[in-house]
Amino acid sequence: MSGEHSAESLELFITNDGYLYKAVRQPIERALVLSKQAGTYTRTDALRRFDRLVSDGIARYGREIDRNAKFSAAERKSVATSLAEYFEVEHGLGNRDHLIAGTSASAHRKSPAQLDREIAQIAHPRVTRRY
Repeated sequence: MSGEHSAESLELFITNDGYLYKAVRQPIERALVLSKQAGTYTRTDALRRFDRLVSDGIARYGREIDRNAKFSAAERKSVATSLAEYFEVEHGLGNRDHLIAGTSASAHRKSPAQLDREIAQIAHPRVTRRY
């Protein structure tokens, strides 16, 4: 494998691997969404983070697909740049908002027991008497 074909296959592997998505890519994208909201997002930081994803992807690719696969620095950078551009497009469309919406919504979510208590108080209010 050499040239553009290997960079494409690596990118497809990284994009489709469930472990890499859940354990590496999702936390990276969550951090980038938060930095965009805070106004501290830089493309350099995004490329650095996605380069970490590419490094993890290469290691996993070597274990699962081809132990002899070698990727040049240019191929690594190409894949990281492509992943960063994809993130920026998807974020611009609002397709990455769920990464932070779940964390903030779950902080305010009530347990079923709390909801039952509130319903019971509304349906059967306690009468308190003061003597």
